[in-house]
Amino acid sequence: MEQRILLSRPDKKELLTVLGIFILALLVRLIYIYEISPNPSFTAPTVDSGIYDELARSIATGKEMNYEFFWQPFFYPAFLSMVYLASNSSIICAKIMQIFLGSVTCFLTYLLGRKIFNRVTGTIAGIIIALYGPLIFFEAELLASGWAAFWSVALILLFLKTSSGKNLWLCLALGICGALSVITRPTFLPFFTIAVFWLAIIFYRCRNKWHQFALRLSAIMGGVLLVAIPVAIQNFRVTGHFGILPASGGINFYVGNNPDYVQTLTARPGWGWEEIASLPEQNGVIGNMWEQQKYFNRKVMSFVLTEPFAFVKGLAHKTVQFLNSREIPRNVDMYLFGKWSRLLGLLVWKVGGFGFPFGLLLPLALLGLASYWRQIPVPLKLFLILYPVSIILVFVTARYKVPMVPAMSVPAAAGLLGLVRMIRRRCWYRIVMAGICGTGIVLLSSLPGPFPEEMPNYEAELYANAAATKSKQGDNDTAIEYLNRALSLKSDYPFADANLGSVLAKQGRNNEAIPHFQKALKFKDDSPEVHNNLASALTDIGKSDEAIIHYNKALEIKPNYAEAHYNLGNCLIGQGKVSEAIVHFTEAVRLKPDYFKAHNDLGAVLATRGRVEQAVIHFARAVQIEPDDHRAHHNLARALANLGRIEEAVKEYREALKLNPNAVETLIQLAQVLGLHESAGIRDTGEALMLAKKACELADYKQPETIDILAKIYAAEGRFADATATAQKALDLAQSWGQTELAEYFKKQVEHYKAQAVRQK
Repeated sequence: MEQRILLSRPDKKELLTVLGIFILALLVRLIYIYEISPNPSFTAPTVDSGIYDELARSIATGKEMNYEFFWQPFFYPAFLSMVYLASNSSIICAKIMQIFLGSVTCFLTYLLGRKIFNRVTGTIAGIIIALYGPLIFFEAELLASGWAAFWSVALILLFLKTSSGKNLWLCLALGICGALSVITRPTFLPFFTIAVFWLAIIFYRCRNKWHQFALRLSAIMGGVLLVAIPVAIQNFRVTGHFGILPASGGINFYVGNNPDYVQTLTARPGWGWEEIASLPEQNGVIGNMWEQQKYFNRKVMSFVLTEPFAFVKGLAHKTVQFLNSREIPRNVDMYLFGKWSRLLGLLVWKVGGFGFPFGLLLPLALLGLASYWRQIPVPLKLFLILYPVSIILVFVTARYKVPMVPAMSVPAAAGLLGLVRMIRRRCWYRIVMAGICGTGIVLLSSLPGPFPEEMPNYEAELYANAAATKSKQGDNDTAIEYLNRALSLKSDYPFADANLGSVLAKQGRNNEAIPHFQKALKFKDDSPEVHNNLASALTDIGKSDEAIIHYNKALEIKPNYAEAHYNLGNCLIGQGKVSEAIVHFTEAVRLKPDYFKAHNDLGAVLATRGRVEQAVIHFARAVQIEPDDHRAHHNLARALANLGRIEEAVKEYREALKLNPNAVETLIQLAQVLGLHESAGIRDTGEALMLAKKACELADYKQPETIDILAKIYAAEGRFADATATAQKALDLAQSWGQTELAEYFKKQVEHYKAQAVRQK
């Protein structure tokens, strides 16, 4: 018979207990935050944390939500965006909020233990979570793990409360929390779905009227839809897909389920991951991310159907990993972070194959489940079965496993108390049997491995990934320091060498960058990115022939590499091979239709070849892609003016000046159009003079061509004395520079304006 225990009103002693658990959890987490602050990734989030940070910052700076919000689960980047909007993009503020949430999770865990067993069990369970090192670690990272742990215990409590009452508001809250958990981690979906079916059976057995049964289920569904519909609509608006699950589900499913799953599971951030992500494109799927998701799903289904034994073997391998006492790393290794935090070093450690604390939590939880199975409510049983299954079906890593911990801590606390009672009662047989079983579980969970995921040099990767973030933040000096540190930890690290070369090249230190690119290619000759970057550095120092060899090598490896086509086009322009350059620019925009630079440069080359109408098409596309780029508007205006489309040209010049009011070239060209064009509807010599004077002043009267236009506008207005004086300035400038031809031109202009002035008198 299903147990229904309502929470009684807390007394003073219980309030002190709850407050003590909360303060302990918060204090421990604050100490950890303080200790870990010198870590390189603390203010330079890496890999997934870095992606979330970038997405949130883009929203905080006023940009619109982009497709990457829906490649990852939606909830966490949305949450982080709200925090950044309220805190001026403060990483510290986000982490403080997350550790506060973690402390609330400890309180909820106490409530769950108290509801199922008693206050003592709840207290021990709350303390376990307050001091559980892996959970503390992930709550202080810009990741969704802390929220997932919170949802796990909140959902179980809500299912228990809803099953024992008739409150429709609880049903609504359950639906809302269930939907939020799914858009935080899709691995909640199987548990939430099955648990709702269980709840429907409970409602049905209560023999309520059908309308009450329908109202409760409708309230749950209404809560789900309150969250799901807005997310799905926003997804459709941004990506064209109506749904709440992320597009990354396909590639994550594939990573853990394919013939070479060991290789894909150990793919490192950067090149390794990019090779997997590019598989759809390599196989002709060049559509959006949802088409790529379908590609990966098809690959998995093909693997399951054609190699079922290999699929089952992979599931067994992942099950062993899930039950392993050590924390399986993915992109970061939490054991490494003990170098910066003594507290974490005490709370998370491993000796040989044994890992603490999961190595103790697992046997205690299994002891509690075995001893009190009938007392464990169905929602907790369902979660402890279905959540691990959903993880094992994808792939196992510490951050996916940690949301299980609050639910496991309750039977673990009960198991610990049961063991203490056995010792007090001197039940030696049961103690011996429990000891044998517990030792066997510890051995079985510790002996397998080390797994391939545990083998990389995570410290070198930490510095290299933090360097990438620092470079994006504009702190290239720190990025170089971190990359040198990574190479000192791992000399044969082509990813670090390649990135160091890129940062040095960004600083204009191409002669220093080239050896690092070349070293990277010794280990990774099949990297089109490194060939492309090396070629760019060679181009910048004038070695265009060598550069072209590497551009062609990059395109041989990756024919659809738009950036390499674009860079090769610019290199060919430098050699005067304009026709070949046009071919590569055209290919770049074909492969990457939103490639702003390629459209802009292709338009410029076409314009020089007299193909102005085609140039206008590409300049207009560049403006559409980057409407806030003043140069794009300027180029479009100039091309339109050359075609005689003056009104459109003036409009674009004005747009360019809104974006950059001090752009000398734009000012003088708009002045030329307004002051010298023959069309009566366009001509405005008053504004033209104002613009031309401003251009000359900004150029400090050091640009003869600009001064010449000002003089011509004076002349067009009939102010020949001013035109003469202005042309004289240009003449003096040309003579001081020793430019004979230019001086001769302005000498004739001065004489012409003087003659006009005489006639005018």
